[in-house]
Amino acid sequence: MLAVLSLIDVVMISNLLIMVIIGGYETFVSKLGLENHPDEPEWLDHVNAGVLKCDLKLEYISQTTCKEAIAYCESVRDFASREIFVTILNDTEEHIDWLETQLELIGKLGLPNYLQISISPVAVSNRAHAPIGVFDSGVGGLSVLRAIHAALPAESLIYCADSYHAPYGGRDSAFIIERTLAISAWLIQQGAKALVVACNTATAQANHLLHQQFSIPIIGVEPGIKPAAHYSNSRVAGVLATASTLRSEKFQRLITAYAADCRFICQAGSGLVEAIERGDTDSAEVMALLEAYLMPMLAAGADTLVLGSTHFPFLETAIRRIAGDQLRLVETGEAIARQLARRLAAQQLCAPADAPATLRLCSTANGVHLQTLASQFLKTDQMAEHVSIPSDSLNAAVER
Repeated sequence: MLAVLSLIDVVMISNLLIMVIIGGYETFVSKLGLENHPDEPEWLDHVNAGVLKCDLKLEYISQTTCKEAIAYCESVRDFASREIFVTILNDTEEHIDWLETQLELIGKLGLPNYLQISISPVAVSNRAHAPIGVFDSGVGGLSVLRAIHAALPAESLIYCADSYHAPYGGRDSAFIIERTLAISAWLIQQGAKALVVACNTATAQANHLLHQQFSIPIIGVEPGIKPAAHYSNSRVAGVLATASTLRSEKFQRLITAYAADCRFICQAGSGLVEAIERGDTDSAEVMALLEAYLMPMLAAGADTLVLGSTHFPFLETAIRRIAGDQLRLVETGEAIARQLARRLAAQQLCAPADAPATLRLCSTANGVHLQTLASQFLKTDQMAEHVSIPSDSLNAAVER
Protein backbone atom coordinates (compact mmCIF):
# COMPACT_ATOMS: atom_id res chain seq x y z
CA MET A 1 0.00 0.00 0.00
CA LEU A 2 2.87 2.36 0.83
CA ALA A 3 4.44 1.73 -2.55
CA VAL A 4 1.26 2.79 -4.24
CA LEU A 5 0.81 5.82 -2.04
CA SER A 6 4.38 6.97 -2.71
CA LEU A 7 3.40 7.60 -6.30
CA ILE A 8 0.66 10.01 -5.31
CA ASP A 9 1.39 13.66 -4.78
CA VAL A 10 0.92 14.82 -1.20
CA VAL A 11 -1.49 17.51 -2.38
CA MET A 12 -3.72 14.83 -3.88
CA ILE A 13 -3.54 12.90 -0.64
CA SER A 14 -4.58 15.98 1.32
CA ASN A 15 -7.57 16.47 -0.97
CA LEU A 16 -8.49 12.83 -0.52
CA LEU A 17 -8.32 13.20 3.24
CA ILE A 18 -10.57 16.24 3.17
CA MET A 19 -13.16 14.41 1.06
CA VAL A 20 -13.07 11.23 3.12
CA ILE A 21 -12.95 12.75 6.59
CA ILE A 22 -15.10 15.82 6.14
CA GLY A 23 -17.23 15.00 3.12
CA GLY A 24 -17.53 11.33 3.94
CA TYR A 25 -18.55 11.94 7.52
CA GLU A 26 -21.07 14.61 6.62
CA THR A 27 -22.50 12.35 3.93
CA PHE A 28 -22.70 9.57 6.50
CA VAL A 29 -24.77 11.83 8.74
CA SER A 30 -26.93 13.30 5.98
CA LYS A 31 -27.82 9.88 4.56
CA LEU A 32 -29.40 9.02 7.87
CA GLY A 33 -31.66 12.06 7.58
CA LEU A 34 -30.54 13.48 10.92
CA GLU A 35 -31.77 16.80 12.25
CA ASN A 36 -28.90 17.41 14.65
CA HIS A 37 -25.15 17.06 14.66
CA PRO A 38 -23.93 14.02 16.62
CA ASP A 39 -22.62 16.34 19.34
CA GLU A 40 -26.24 16.43 20.50
CA PRO A 41 -27.11 13.10 22.20
CA GLU A 42 -30.80 13.24 21.32
CA TRP A 43 -30.04 12.75 17.61
CA LEU A 44 -29.72 8.99 18.19
CA ASP A 45 -33.45 8.74 18.89
CA HIS A 46 -34.18 9.63 15.25
CA VAL A 47 -32.12 6.79 13.82
CA ASN A 48 -33.06 3.21 13.01
CA ALA A 49 -30.51 1.30 15.08
CA GLY A 50 -30.05 -1.38 12.41
CA VAL A 51 -29.29 1.19 9.73
CA LEU A 52 -26.95 2.98 12.11
CA LYS A 53 -24.94 -0.17 12.79
CA CYS A 54 -24.50 -0.77 9.07
CA ASP A 55 -23.34 2.78 8.36
CA LEU A 56 -21.15 2.65 11.44
CA LYS A 57 -19.18 -0.25 9.97
CA LEU A 58 -18.70 1.66 6.72
CA GLU A 59 -17.45 4.64 8.70
CA TYR A 60 -14.89 2.45 10.47
CA ILE A 61 -13.53 1.36 7.09
CA SER A 62 -13.08 4.97 5.99
CA GLN A 63 -11.44 5.86 9.30
CA THR A 64 -8.94 3.04 8.98
CA THR A 65 -8.00 4.26 5.51
CA CYS A 66 -7.62 7.80 6.83
CA LYS A 67 -5.29 6.66 9.60
CA GLU A 68 -3.02 4.88 7.14
CA ALA A 69 -2.93 7.87 4.79
CA ILE A 70 -2.15 10.29 7.62
CA ALA A 71 0.63 8.04 8.90
CA TYR A 72 2.15 7.92 5.43
CA CYS A 73 1.98 11.71 5.01
CA GLU A 74 3.77 12.21 8.31
CA SER A 75 6.45 9.68 7.41
CA VAL A 76 7.45 11.16 4.05
CA ARG A 77 7.14 14.91 4.54
CA ASP A 78 6.53 17.68 7.04
CA PHE A 79 2.86 17.94 6.18
CA ALA A 80 1.84 21.37 7.50
CA SER A 81 -1.88 20.67 7.62
CA ARG A 82 -1.75 17.23 9.19
CA GLU A 83 -2.72 18.59 12.62
CA ILE A 84 -6.05 19.70 11.18
CA PHE A 85 -6.74 16.27 9.75
CA VAL A 86 -5.71 14.53 12.95
CA THR A 87 -8.04 16.79 14.93
CA ILE A 88 -10.94 16.07 12.60
CA LEU A 89 -10.20 12.36 12.73
CA ASN A 90 -10.05 12.36 16.53
CA ASP A 91 -13.36 14.20 16.72
CA THR A 92 -14.91 11.65 14.38
CA GLU A 93 -13.57 8.79 16.48
CA GLU A 94 -15.05 10.38 19.60
CA HIS A 95 -18.45 10.45 17.91
CA ILE A 96 -18.10 6.81 16.91
CA ASP A 97 -17.05 5.81 20.43
CA TRP A 98 -20.10 7.59 21.83
CA LEU A 99 -22.39 5.91 19.30
CA GLU A 100 -20.98 2.50 20.16
CA THR A 101 -21.66 3.13 23.83
CA GLN A 102 -25.26 4.13 23.13
CA LEU A 103 -25.88 1.11 20.91
CA GLU A 104 -24.40 -1.17 23.53
CA LEU A 105 -26.73 0.30 26.16
CA ILE A 106 -29.70 -0.21 23.85
CA GLY A 107 -28.67 -3.83 23.38
CA LYS A 108 -28.53 -4.37 27.14
CA LEU A 109 -32.09 -3.21 27.82
CA GLY A 110 -33.23 -6.82 28.01
CA LEU A 111 -36.56 -6.60 26.21
CA PRO A 112 -39.01 -9.45 26.79
CA ASN A 113 -38.90 -12.07 24.04
CA TYR A 114 -42.28 -11.11 22.63
CA LEU A 115 -40.99 -7.61 22.01
CA GLN A 116 -38.07 -8.88 19.94
CA ILE A 117 -40.28 -9.60 16.91
CA SER A 118 -39.20 -7.78 13.76
CA ILE A 119 -42.32 -6.09 12.45
CA SER A 120 -42.91 -4.96 8.90
CA PRO A 121 -45.70 -2.64 7.72
CA VAL A 122 -48.82 -4.16 6.23
CA ALA A 123 -48.41 -4.46 2.47
CA VAL A 124 -49.97 -1.49 0.73
CA SER A 125 -50.13 -1.18 -3.05
CA ASN A 126 -49.04 2.44 -2.96
CA ARG A 127 -47.27 3.44 0.24
CA ALA A 128 -47.53 7.14 -0.58
CA HIS A 129 -51.31 6.91 -0.22
CA ALA A 130 -51.08 5.11 3.13
CA PRO A 131 -52.02 7.02 6.30
CA ILE A 132 -49.76 8.47 8.97
CA GLY A 133 -50.30 7.01 12.43
CA VAL A 134 -50.41 9.48 15.33
CA PHE A 135 -50.93 8.54 18.96
CA ASP A 136 -50.97 9.94 22.46
CA SER A 137 -52.01 8.74 25.86
CA GLY A 138 -55.16 10.80 25.39
CA VAL A 139 -56.35 13.86 23.49
CA GLY A 140 -53.21 16.01 23.84
CA GLY A 141 -51.84 14.66 20.59
CA LEU A 142 -54.72 16.34 18.80
CA SER A 143 -52.61 19.51 18.96
CA VAL A 144 -49.92 17.72 16.95
CA LEU A 145 -52.53 16.22 14.61
CA ARG A 146 -53.79 19.74 13.98
CA ALA A 147 -50.30 20.96 13.07
CA ILE A 148 -49.66 17.98 10.78
CA HIS A 149 -52.94 18.48 8.92
CA ALA A 150 -52.22 22.19 8.49
CA ALA A 151 -48.76 21.51 7.06
CA LEU A 152 -49.61 18.35 5.08
CA PRO A 153 -53.28 18.64 4.04
CA ALA A 154 -53.03 15.82 1.47
CA GLU A 155 -51.95 13.23 4.05
CA SER A 156 -54.44 10.76 5.50
CA LEU A 157 -54.21 10.39 9.28
CA ILE A 158 -55.08 7.77 11.89
CA TYR A 159 -55.18 9.11 15.43
CA CYS A 160 -55.23 6.75 18.41
CA ALA A 161 -55.88 8.00 21.93
CA ASP A 162 -54.97 5.49 24.64
CA SER A 163 -57.52 7.16 26.87
CA TYR A 164 -58.34 3.97 28.77
CA HIS A 165 -54.84 4.18 30.29
CA ALA A 166 -54.47 7.98 30.39
CA PRO A 167 -52.65 9.85 31.68
CA TYR A 168 -49.18 8.33 31.25
CA GLY A 169 -47.49 10.99 33.39
CA GLY A 170 -47.78 9.08 36.65
CA ARG A 171 -47.11 5.63 35.20
CA ASP A 172 -43.85 3.69 35.55
CA SER A 173 -41.47 3.27 32.63
CA ALA A 174 -42.25 -0.40 32.00
CA PHE A 175 -45.96 0.31 31.58
CA ILE A 176 -45.36 3.28 29.26
CA ILE A 177 -42.95 1.27 27.09
CA GLU A 178 -45.39 -1.64 26.88
CA ARG A 179 -48.30 0.56 25.80
CA THR A 180 -46.21 2.57 23.34
CA LEU A 181 -44.95 -0.54 21.58
CA ALA A 182 -48.40 -2.14 21.49
CA ILE A 183 -50.17 0.90 20.03
CA SER A 184 -47.39 1.44 17.49
CA ALA A 185 -47.75 -2.17 16.37
CA TRP A 186 -51.51 -1.73 16.05
CA LEU A 187 -51.13 1.42 13.94
CA ILE A 188 -48.75 -0.42 11.63
CA GLN A 189 -51.32 -3.19 11.32
CA GLN A 190 -53.76 -0.52 10.17
CA GLY A 191 -51.35 0.34 7.34
CA ALA A 192 -49.51 3.36 8.75
CA LYS A 193 -46.54 4.41 6.60
CA ALA A 194 -45.07 6.55 9.39
CA LEU A 195 -45.58 7.00 13.13
CA VAL A 196 -45.76 10.19 15.16
CA VAL A 197 -45.49 9.65 18.91
CA ALA A 198 -47.43 12.76 19.93
CA CYS A 199 -46.73 12.24 23.62
CA ASN A 200 -43.72 13.68 25.43
CA THR A 201 -43.87 11.00 28.11
CA ALA A 202 -43.97 8.10 25.63
CA THR A 203 -41.19 9.66 23.55
CA ALA A 204 -38.96 10.10 26.58
CA GLN A 205 -39.45 6.53 27.75
CA ALA A 206 -39.76 4.48 24.56
CA ASN A 207 -38.72 6.33 21.41
CA HIS A 208 -35.33 4.62 21.16
CA LEU A 209 -37.03 1.22 21.38
CA LEU A 210 -39.49 2.08 18.63
CA HIS A 211 -36.60 2.76 16.26
CA GLN A 212 -35.15 -0.65 17.07
CA GLN A 213 -38.47 -2.40 16.65
CA PHE A 214 -40.00 -0.81 13.54
CA SER A 215 -38.64 0.02 10.10
CA ILE A 216 -40.93 2.91 9.09
CA PRO A 217 -40.25 6.62 9.77
CA ILE A 218 -40.88 7.46 13.43
CA ILE A 219 -41.10 10.99 14.80
CA GLY A 220 -41.16 11.63 18.52
CA VAL A 221 -41.75 14.81 20.48
CA GLU A 222 -39.73 16.40 23.20
CA PRO A 223 -39.99 19.65 25.18
CA GLY A 224 -38.62 22.63 23.26
CA ILE A 225 -35.67 23.24 25.56
CA LYS A 226 -33.31 24.17 22.74
CA PRO A 227 -35.57 26.82 21.13
CA ALA A 228 -36.45 28.18 24.58
CA ALA A 229 -32.77 28.72 25.35
CA HIS A 230 -32.45 30.48 22.01
CA TYR A 231 -35.51 32.72 22.43
CA SER A 232 -35.10 33.76 26.06
CA ASN A 233 -33.73 37.27 26.52
CA SER A 234 -33.79 37.14 30.31
CA ARG A 235 -32.00 33.75 30.26
CA VAL A 236 -34.73 32.36 32.49
CA ALA A 237 -37.30 29.96 31.04
CA GLY A 238 -40.09 27.95 32.58
CA VAL A 239 -40.92 24.35 31.71
CA LEU A 240 -44.40 22.95 32.29
CA ALA A 241 -44.47 19.17 31.76
CA THR A 242 -45.61 15.90 33.29
CA ALA A 243 -43.71 14.45 36.23
CA SER A 244 -42.67 11.46 34.11
CA THR A 245 -41.19 13.68 31.40
CA LEU A 246 -39.30 15.80 33.92
CA ARG A 247 -37.67 12.80 35.57
CA SER A 248 -36.74 11.04 32.31
CA GLU A 249 -33.07 10.71 31.35
CA LYS A 250 -33.80 12.20 27.94
CA PHE A 251 -35.19 15.38 29.49
CA GLN A 252 -32.28 15.61 31.92
CA ARG A 253 -29.86 15.40 28.99
CA LEU A 254 -31.68 18.25 27.26
CA ILE A 255 -31.53 20.42 30.37
CA THR A 256 -27.85 19.65 30.89
CA ALA A 257 -27.06 20.48 27.28
CA TYR A 258 -28.73 23.89 27.28
CA ALA A 259 -28.67 25.03 30.92
CA ALA A 260 -25.15 26.43 30.79
CA ASP A 261 -26.32 29.97 30.04
CA CYS A 262 -30.05 29.68 30.67
CA ARG A 263 -31.85 28.88 33.90
CA PHE A 264 -34.79 26.49 33.52
CA ILE A 265 -37.54 26.44 36.15
CA CYS A 266 -39.20 23.04 35.81
CA GLN A 267 -42.73 22.49 37.08
CA ALA A 268 -44.84 19.33 36.96
CA GLY A 269 -48.28 20.33 35.70
CA SER A 270 -50.19 18.04 38.05
CA GLY A 271 -53.92 18.03 37.36
CA LEU A 272 -53.73 19.84 34.01
CA VAL A 273 -53.66 16.79 31.73
CA GLU A 274 -56.61 15.28 33.56
CA ALA A 275 -58.56 18.54 33.20
CA ILE A 276 -57.89 18.75 29.46
CA GLU A 277 -58.94 15.12 29.07
CA ARG A 278 -62.29 16.26 30.49
CA GLY A 279 -62.42 19.12 27.99
CA ASP A 280 -61.74 21.66 30.75
CA THR A 281 -59.32 24.38 29.68
CA ASP A 282 -60.52 27.46 31.57
CA SER A 283 -62.43 26.53 34.73
CA ALA A 284 -61.66 28.15 38.06
CA GLU A 285 -59.81 24.98 39.06
CA VAL A 286 -57.59 25.07 35.96
CA MET A 287 -56.91 28.79 36.35
CA ALA A 288 -55.91 28.26 39.99
CA LEU A 289 -53.49 25.49 39.01
CA LEU A 290 -51.95 27.57 36.23
CA GLU A 291 -51.55 30.57 38.50
CA ALA A 292 -49.80 28.45 41.12
CA TYR A 293 -47.44 27.04 38.48
CA LEU A 294 -46.74 30.21 36.48
CA MET A 295 -46.46 32.98 39.06
CA PRO A 296 -43.17 31.69 40.57
CA MET A 297 -41.71 31.54 37.06
CA LEU A 298 -42.76 35.10 36.32
CA ALA A 299 -41.42 36.27 39.68
CA ALA A 300 -38.07 34.70 38.82
CA GLY A 301 -37.92 36.66 35.57
CA ALA A 302 -38.93 33.98 33.08
CA ASP A 303 -39.82 35.35 29.65
CA THR A 304 -40.29 31.99 27.90
CA LEU A 305 -42.45 28.98 28.73
CA VAL A 306 -41.91 25.50 27.32
CA LEU A 307 -45.19 23.63 26.93
CA GLY A 308 -43.76 20.21 27.72
CA SER A 309 -46.91 18.22 27.03
CA THR A 310 -48.88 18.03 23.81
CA HIS A 311 -51.98 18.70 25.95
CA PHE A 312 -50.79 22.13 27.02
CA PRO A 313 -51.19 24.09 23.74
CA PHE A 314 -54.93 23.86 24.44
CA LEU A 315 -54.27 26.03 27.53
CA GLU A 316 -52.80 28.95 25.58
CA THR A 317 -55.81 31.23 26.13
CA ALA A 318 -55.83 30.47 29.86
CA ILE A 319 -52.08 31.06 30.12
CA ARG A 320 -52.45 34.41 28.36
CA ARG A 321 -55.10 35.44 30.88
CA ILE A 322 -52.50 35.02 33.62
CA ALA A 323 -49.22 36.00 31.96
CA GLY A 324 -50.35 38.24 29.13
CA ASP A 325 -47.46 38.74 26.74
CA GLN A 326 -44.80 38.25 29.40
CA LEU A 327 -44.16 34.66 28.31
CA ARG A 328 -43.25 33.43 24.86
CA LEU A 329 -44.87 30.00 24.51
CA VAL A 330 -42.79 27.23 22.97
CA GLU A 331 -44.60 24.15 21.66
CA THR A 332 -43.37 21.72 19.04
CA GLY A 333 -46.36 20.83 16.84
CA GLU A 334 -45.19 22.81 13.81
CA ALA A 335 -41.61 21.57 14.16
CA ILE A 336 -42.86 17.98 14.27
CA ALA A 337 -44.89 18.54 11.10
CA ARG A 338 -41.83 19.95 9.31
CA GLN A 339 -39.66 17.05 10.40
CA LEU A 340 -42.32 14.57 9.31
CA ALA A 341 -42.52 16.24 5.89
CA ARG A 342 -38.76 15.91 5.46
CA ARG A 343 -38.75 12.25 6.47
CA LEU A 344 -41.61 11.40 4.11
CA ALA A 345 -39.93 13.22 1.24
CA ALA A 346 -36.61 11.47 1.89
CA GLN A 347 -38.32 8.08 1.53
CA GLN A 348 -40.65 9.12 -1.31
CA LEU A 349 -43.69 8.60 0.90
CA CYS A 350 -45.42 11.96 0.40
CA ALA A 351 -49.04 11.72 -0.69
CA PRO A 352 -49.83 13.39 -4.04
CA ALA A 353 -51.05 16.96 -3.65
CA ASP A 354 -54.46 16.00 -5.03
CA ALA A 355 -54.84 12.89 -2.85
CA PRO A 356 -58.19 12.57 -1.02
CA ALA A 357 -57.04 12.89 2.59
CA THR A 358 -58.99 10.97 5.23
CA LEU A 359 -59.09 11.17 9.02
CA ARG A 360 -59.74 8.26 11.36
CA LEU A 361 -60.12 8.84 15.10
CA CYS A 362 -59.74 5.90 17.50
CA SER A 363 -59.82 5.59 21.29
CA THR A 364 -59.14 2.71 23.65
CA ALA A 365 -61.79 4.19 25.95
CA ASN A 366 -64.95 5.93 24.83
CA GLY A 367 -65.06 6.88 21.16
CA VAL A 368 -67.86 9.33 21.86
CA HIS A 369 -65.67 11.17 24.36
CA LEU A 370 -62.83 11.51 21.83
CA GLN A 371 -65.30 12.68 19.20
CA THR A 372 -66.61 15.37 21.55
CA LEU A 373 -63.13 16.66 22.37
CA ALA A 374 -62.01 16.51 18.73
CA SER A 375 -65.02 18.65 17.89
CA GLN A 376 -64.04 21.09 20.65
CA PHE A 377 -60.32 21.28 19.88
CA LEU A 378 -60.20 20.66 16.11
CA LYS A 379 -63.63 21.90 15.02
CA THR A 380 -64.32 18.64 13.21
CA ASP A 381 -67.44 16.47 13.10
CA GLN A 382 -65.44 13.31 12.36
CA MET A 383 -66.85 10.21 14.07
CA ALA A 384 -64.57 8.40 16.51
CA GLU A 385 -64.45 4.66 17.12
CA HIS A 386 -63.60 2.50 20.10
CA VAL A 387 -60.69 0.08 19.61
CA SER A 388 -59.22 -2.56 21.89
CA ILE A 389 -55.42 -2.75 21.91
CA PRO A 390 -54.11 -5.23 24.50
CA SER A 391 -50.50 -4.80 25.52
CA ASP A 392 -49.57 -8.13 23.96
CA SER A 393 -50.95 -7.12 20.56
CA LEU A 394 -47.38 -6.90 19.30
CA ASN A 395 -47.51 -10.67 18.85
CA ALA A 396 -50.18 -10.28 16.19
CA ALA A 397 -48.38 -7.63 14.19
CA VAL A 398 -46.33 -10.04 12.12
CA GLU A 399 -45.87 -9.38 8.43
CA ARG A 400 -48.74 -10.77 6.39
